[in-house]
Amino acid sequence: MSVIRERLNKILEKIKSPAFLANKGLGNEIGFYIFGYDPRDELLVREHIAYLKRTLNSEQSSQKILEFDLYEMILELLRREGVLEQIAQMEEEQGSAYLAEALQDIASPEVYVELIADQVEGSDIVFLTGVGKVWPMVRSHNILNNLHHVLDKVPVIMVFPAAIILEKKDILSLIGFLNTKIVEEFLKIIAPTIHYQIGDIKKIPLKDMPAYVRERVEGIVENTIANSKADWNAFEVSWDFELHPLLQHRNGASIVEQAFLTWSNFAKTQFTQLKANEEELNRIFIDIYGLQDELTPEVEDKDTSPSVKQISRETLNPSFLMLWAV
Repeated sequence: MSVIRERLNKILEKIKSPAFLANKGLGNEIGFYIFGYDPRDELLVREHIAYLKRTLNSEQSSQKILEFDLYEMILELLRREGVLEQIAQMEEEQGSAYLAEALQDIASPEVYVELIADQVEGSDIVFLTGVGKVWPMVRSHNILNNLHHVLDKVPVIMVFPAAIILEKKDILSLIGFLNTKIVEEFLKIIAPTIHYQIGDIKKIPLKDMPAYVRERVEGIVENTIANSKADWNAFEVSWDFELHPLLQHRNGASIVEQAFLTWSNFAKTQFTQLKANEEELNRIFIDIYGLQDELTPEVEDKDTSPSVKQISRETLNPSFLMLWAV
């Protein structure tokens, strides 16, 4: 049996389990899942989703699957607006960039979320499909970012055509490489438009690196991910938020100003480390590709990811004042 068939056959048992339906084992996270597969297995995946729907949506089943095909949804939206027949001509005359911009109002993430919210009642599991067909006109991550406001109880499975499935160590080194100036320059040559496809990424030449260099890259990437995650979790928008940063870095301070200065110094240190990590990754891969005469590793503050939060009193939610006496 092929790997993809083995993985598909495990889905039914997984989604029927009470723990899955109750989002158990996810901490405070919303039950959003990604099922990645090789695009060459697209038809096989479609057939299996149809099988899952027939099985769980039958009279004998107590569960119900609801599928939202993002591609079919955008076609329906275009029909409603009366412009579906004009799309091909519009792209030919105005170009893909113009078309993508023109579709922002018709098929915005908010419009998708509203359509899904109107139909999801009574469903136990939601499948999001058609991701590859609708990209890049619609970015699936933008929909997920908005969807958690209306689907905080129902598990959501996004069926996503990924090029390859990698081991963690390979993913870390690849993340490091893809976030360097070198890749940015490659893509300017390979895909000099407003977007790029999976095929464009596959064209980027990936050179082997010695084991000790790979370990160095993996360490930098892990540190960067940890720092960025800590930065995100420090504020209420994160599901893993536990304690306001002023309280976390209070260190016995008796007044707010002292706590703010302590946190401010910590935040600046974290940002400096993130910037140093990005520059070190640039330096490593510039050396590997022998591009010392063409590129420099330095990164401007405004280009550091994640963008540094403005370290000011306005950054902090006044709600922490109620906890200051704790």
